[in-house]
Amino acid sequence: MYFVIVGFLTLDIFLMKKILMLEDDITFSVMLKTWLSKRNFLVDCVSTVAEAKKMLDSSYDIVLSDLRLPDEDGICLLSWMKESGLEIPFVVMTSYAEVQSAVNSMKLGAFDFIAKPINPEELHNKIKEALAQKEAQRRFSQNRTGPFGDYVPGKSDASRKLHEYIRLVAPTSMSVLLSGESGSGKGVVARQIHIESGRRKDGFVAVDCASLNREHAAADLFGCVKNALPSINEAKQGCFLQANGGTLFLGGIENLPENVFSQMSQLLREGVVRPLGSAEAKAVDVRLIASTSLGSAEIPSLGELYHQINEFSICVPSLRERKGDILLYADHFLEEANEELGKEIVGFDKEAISILLDYAWPGNLRQLKNVVNRVALLAKSPFVSSTLLPAELLNSSTEDSGLALRDSNSEKRKILKALKDCNNNKSQAAALLQIDRKTLYNKMRQLGIFE
Repeated sequence: MYFVIVGFLTLDIFLMKKILMLEDDITFSVMLKTWLSKRNFLVDCVSTVAEAKKMLDSSYDIVLSDLRLPDEDGICLLSWMKESGLEIPFVVMTSYAEVQSAVNSMKLGAFDFIAKPINPEELHNKIKEALAQKEAQRRFSQNRTGPFGDYVPGKSDASRKLHEYIRLVAPTSMSVLLSGESGSGKGVVARQIHIESGRRKDGFVAVDCASLNREHAAADLFGCVKNALPSINEAKQGCFLQANGGTLFLGGIENLPENVFSQMSQLLREGVVRPLGSAEAKAVDVRLIASTSLGSAEIPSLGELYHQINEFSICVPSLRERKGDILLYADHFLEEANEELGKEIVGFDKEAISILLDYAWPGNLRQLKNVVNRVALLAKSPFVSSTLLPAELLNSSTEDSGLALRDSNSEKRKILKALKDCNNNKSQAAALLQIDRKTLYNKMRQLGIFE
């Protein structure tokens, strides 16, 4: 049963969908069936859990269930569906007095609940959300993505806005500039844009610009003939030609040497690539997505290239900005860890959940994934205890944990202190600041801290 809410998809996924409704108030049941039928839903009505079990199969798109029924309650049916492998969105209809029970049903996998007396329009919206989420889940599950596993559309306002931007820009040919903190999942967003685009059948080539040899960056991107450079003794195709027809993702574009910017700008303007050492120009059709961990005011001057890669911009929110998704992502990473480690960990205990929610997560999704993998490896019981969490989570407050990414003076002081405490060891300083080594180098360069 799903419980992630995403933005609405195209209207056609809502038409002629099958609903099974469990309601023992026959008058109310008939009224609601009539109302939904006028909105092009196919509705079957039953009044007991036993009847529902006989009828339920994968042809149904959603289940609407009263919490209290003559033979069993709706939660019993929900558990039975889960055991039977019926992954159908489940919406609970209940009285105000039983809202806590409805909330508990969501913990068991229900999509949502609605309190009686029911507002039909509110119920209609919940049905549309559930169906949109089901369709999104179907498409997302077919495509493995980058370092964070499957793309998971969150339910927080920030995540829903992010997904809406992905949905809008993906079918276009626009170049996209993704901004956001290190570890926030920009690479995953880039791949999802590709997956939802018309180029999804062609290649997706991802390049970590910080890892490129600065002397060879032009050859790596545009290709070169044999011996075009003294240190290169073989021909290279180049990333743009590798991605021809598909999407090229340049992660951390600010790390490219400036001499590459004008060449890339000319390539995007003319639609041809000129390998180093070759007089031949080759036509290339590539959709470019770039990312940066720097703020817009901090991005180096890219000239015309900035406007070419910034036809549409998306700021990928930090984990702090989508706090409502922390447990959702933690559970997702835990499922992945269970599969990889052959474990059956159910979840986190109450105190561990409180710590996860209160922590500032300066390393964002990357840090959360690492923490979950660590505790999954250490856990010996069905629930992860807070005692297994790393020291930085146990000893830090939300306001003072890690490196603040907003106040440059504060950042500089913290970086200098960390470098001093670690005898100028960059790896240790990055770990102390709870950021990765690449981000530390970027911040040092930005703040004028010289080695």
